[in-house]
Amino acid sequence: MNLNKRLLVSLISVASLIGMVPNASAVGSATFNVTATLNSACTMGAFSGPLAFGTVTAFVAPANPTAVTSTISCTRTLAGVTAVFDTVGGSTVGSAASTTPTGSGLLSNGLEYTISGALGALGGGTAATPIAIGTADTATFTVNGAMAAQAGTCAGATCGPATQIRTVTLNF
Repeated sequence: MNLNKRLLVSLISVASLIGMVPNASAVGSATFNVTATLNSACTMGAFSGPLAFGTVTAFVAPANPTAVTSTISCTRTLAGVTAVFDTVGGSTVGSAASTTPTGSGLLSNGLEYTISGALGALGGGTAATPIAIGTADTATFTVNGAMAAQAGTCAGATCGPATQIRTVTLNF
């Protein structure tokens, strides 16, 4: 009989433990919103080098320099991106916002130049997915330069190289 009592006590203990297991069907849930506001942006990388006319002889037009390029990265599918050249001292002029801006400049050695830009079409980005972030649309911005034959300004046989820093601003 002791064995039956022990077995009965064991069964009652197991039954009480089973009653302690939480009921899996009694799980609660709630929903929530995920929100974000996107401010579109474009960035411009460094140019491939200077727009270098090299050594210029008075009254002789130099060869046009090798074009310089920069890569632009923008928010995907952004439309209406334009570029503007700055206005700096001397007889230089900036440009209106355009995909093909133009400008001119006057170096400290009295040499005038013109610049023209060309903004390539934006594209090539990828859409975000649940497992990967998207990538930007990109384009190349190219700057060409030209210089006419001119006298320049120089008090000696040669005047050292003159440099003028120009800025391109993207509008979007």
